[in-house]
Amino acid sequence: MELQILIRGQSNAILFAESEGYAAIGRLTSEVQRLLGFDGVADTVEVIYDRGGDQRGTAHGGTAFLGEWMQAGLDGAWSQTPLGTGLLRSAAELKSPAAATTSVLWLHSEYDSSDADLDAGQWMAAVRQDAAVLRGALGGDAASVPYHFVSAHPYGAGTAEGHQTIRAGMEALAADSAFNARIAARALDIDASLDDLDGDWRTVDYGGPHITPDDALLIAGRAARTIAEDWSAYAKPGSPVFLAGGDIADVGPRVVAAERTGADTLRLLVAQDQGGAFAPLDPDAARGLGWTASGPGSAPVAAVSAAPQGPNTIDLAFSGPLPDAGGVLHYGWGYGRLAGAGAPGRGNAITDESGLPVWTPAAGVAIGAPAAPTDALWLQ
Repeated sequence: MELQILIRGQSNAILFAESEGYAAIGRLTSEVQRLLGFDGVADTVEVIYDRGGDQRGTAHGGTAFLGEWMQAGLDGAWSQTPLGTGLLRSAAELKSPAAATTSVLWLHSEYDSSDADLDAGQWMAAVRQDAAVLRGALGGDAASVPYHFVSAHPYGAGTAEGHQTIRAGMEALAADSAFNARIAARALDIDASLDDLDGDWRTVDYGGPHITPDDALLIAGRAARTIAEDWSAYAKPGSPVFLAGGDIADVGPRVVAAERTGADTLRLLVAQDQGGAFAPLDPDAARGLGWTASGPGSAPVAAVSAAPQGPNTIDLAFSGPLPDAGGVLHYGWGYGRLAGAGAPGRGNAITDESGLPVWTPAAGVAIGAPAAPTDALWLQ
């Protein structure tokens, strides 16, 4: 049995694939194999990846998906540019005829997030067209070639609006069963400190454009869980996925309701996804880092403390009064890196015991509204 993962994207996809001797690819493949009970010999997980070259490549640094991989014609229809056709060529050349299925792991958001006017509908239309032809190049269809999105991670040159548009588009595609996609990993708790932004290599510059090898390992570990769960039909008897009935911790705790408990306090109802209780919070997470509430005509107000009250409840206190009406709660809105200016982000997320971070949908959670329905809750 052979299963494949195609890694595609821009410079961060290259760094994800190649840093520290392809360490993240090693983490990704070995963890998926472990979760499925594959021995790595008779049953394997292989990667399709090629750094962009002349008319080839699944990843090209410094490129935007819209405009440089996909272009819109005068009629508004999207089609591949030479970069896009190079992806198809590499996919066709590198795919294994023996592979039962191929996952597309998408790390492809940084340049597009710099566009504050990015249109979610156009982005989704381009992804749909790109997916249709890529699936064909791999000899499959939506059922046999699932998409796994790394939710738009913090990118130093990105805009808040661009990040949110991509996250919303990814979640909309994940909610469309016909498209067959999942959010494979959320990664607001990264350092993004690979670059020497101040010209002094003696200092560490957090929050830049590129992920570190440790960031890549973090993303790989989370993505492996989602991919392995999606491949539960291939799980061997006795494997973690098999023993869990095909439902392992892979999505992380989702906030499904935010109840007002005071003028400046909220109690959150959280749905866990097989990840146990919340792990102990570090000081940054405990001071409410990343939580904001906003409403029509009012500036966002930030949380000043966060305290889990059991596995399904988090109490938040804010720096000022919450919006009177129409308030919405977000965790890591926009750029979203869970860190102060110039500070590390690793360890700052509120996570379950599996290390998966709590999350709110891109649209946020309406304050005071009934709990979100749990139907298809974990598809995203």
